[in-house]
Order: sequence, then C-alpha cells, then structure tokens
Amino acid sequence: MNEPIGQHIVPRVYLKNFSTSIKKKDYFVDVFYKKQKDINIPRVNIKNICKINEFYTFDHSPSEIDKRWLEKYYANNIESHYNSIYNLLTNEKTEKITPEIKNKILRHIISQELRTPKIAQALDSLTDRSIDYVFNSHEQLGTEKKLYTKDGKLAYDWSDKSIDEAKTKNRNDNRQISNIECISRLKGLVELKISYHIMVVKYNSPIGLISSDRPVYTSEPLYSPSCKIQLPIDKYHMINLYPFIEDTDPNIILRIEHGEVASEQAVRILNISQLERAEHFVYGEKNNILKTIQDLDFLEQKQEK
Repeated sequence: MNEPIGQHIVPRVYLKNFSTSIKKKDYFVDVFYKKQKDINIPRVNIKNICKINEFYTFDHSPSEIDKRWLEKYYANNIESHYNSIYNLLTNEKTEKITPEIKNKILRHIISQELRTPKIAQALDSLTDRSIDYVFNSHEQLGTEKKLYTKDGKLAYDWSDKSIDEAKTKNRNDNRQISNIECISRLKGLVELKISYHIMVVKYNSPIGLISSDRPVYTSEPLYSPSCKIQLPIDKYHMINLYPFIEDTDPNIILRIEHGEVASEQAVRILNISQLERAEHFVYGEKNNILKTIQDLDFLEQKQEK
C-alpha cells in the first residue's frame, strides 16, 4: 500500500514569503499550533505545515496519477504563476496589468479561499447529524439504517456499517464532492470578480503581518457583488479586492502606503483576524505571533468584564 501523501491546502509558493529563515533551498516559518494548550512557537519547514493527507486525492480514478489530478491542476495552473504575480504586486513600479495577469491574480486568491476544508467540514457536520439520527433510531426503535429523500428515494444505506464506518465513508465522500464543487466554481467566481479593483497596501510597522491555514478574509459570501476580499502576501503587504468604481480603471493597481503609527494599529487588527480565522496553523515571525496572541487575550478579557 502506498504511503499517504500530504497535500498543501496553502501552497508553499505562498508560505515561503512569510519565512523567517532559509537553509539551502528549504524555507522555515515560526508556527503556532492553535489547538495546543501551551504557547509553543517552533521554527518549522514549510513542507510540514498547512497540509492534509490525500486531501485532493480521488478514490475511484483508474490510476495513482489520475487520482491526484486536482493537486496537479493547482500546481500547474495556479501555483506556477504565483512568483511572477507576487513580484508584480510588490513592485511599486507596476501601475497597470493586463486582463490576463488580473485573471491569474484573482484565480490564486479565490482558489485559496475555496481550496481549504471549509465546505467539506460543513457537509460533514450535516451528514454526521443525519447518521446520528438514523443510528439512534435503529438502536431505540429498530428502524432501518437507511436515509430516504422526501420523495421516497434511497439516499444512504448504512445497513452493513457501524456508526464510525458510516461517518468515515461519508466524510471521505464529502471531501471529494467539495473539491469538485470548489474547482467547478472557480471560473465563474473569477469572471464575477474580474471588474474588481486590486489594491496593494504596504504597512511600515514594527509588527509584521502573519498568516494562517485560512489566510483569505471575505466580508460576505464570495458570490455577493459587494464582497470585499483580503489576503496578506508577506509581512509588509496586503492585497485587497473590492467592487468596481466607475471612475477608476479596473486594471490599474491601486497602492497605499501607511506610516508607522497607522500601520501598527492596522496590522494588529489584521493579525487578530488571522488568529481567529485559523483552524490549525498560524505562521510568520515568533514575536509577531506572540503579540497577536496577547492582543486577542486582552480583547477577550475586556469583553468578559
């Protein structure tokens, strides 16, 4: 049996721009594991964070190569363009981009929001409740371990499974369904946002931006025409996508640079948002992560009073 392959839900081409050290060709970041009890922030190779075993692998494809087609799609069609995109966005001389380059920028940011496990986890929560109901009914009332649609069609049959086996199978199915759903949505969402403006904000702050395994912030659901989107791309720069304004060419890169005082206030707020949104990993520089943990603790204690 082949060993499970860890697949990055946040690509290494993105992670490396938050690195705190480089050894040969390996990039390292300081990492806070959010679900641990103690505050321990080791320096970790980016190869070992923000990944899930076989997350993009499809069970029923005919070969090992075909099973991992989605991982290859992300690598070849999105991640391969990221270094050039990053260089354009952080180069202050870049004033205007082509529609093709803009499409690549949008594809990276939107795909990063879609490719995390959020949709799969939402499906898991729904199906787990259904499985609990069916198995509890079977145990207490002797009913079938089956679930039917409103029109009487068989939706699920767990007759030959334990409750744990049923949940494991459904979670595996949900993972694959959600990945197909996400990649099918990507083109339409990019087309929907193609008129959006791109703004690069540079922060001259003693505290640097941090990021997480859920790095994209959205003010509303992605399909909303008024949804604003943010993504930190290193410890100094934040990319903002926001709806079209008639007086501004949508292919111009808008730029704002904040002074030290305004930058520090903004960065502290943005970092708290990353820490709250993260599921497992928060990464960047150790002192910046520690400061963010302290800031969030202070806010939570203040709200309790």
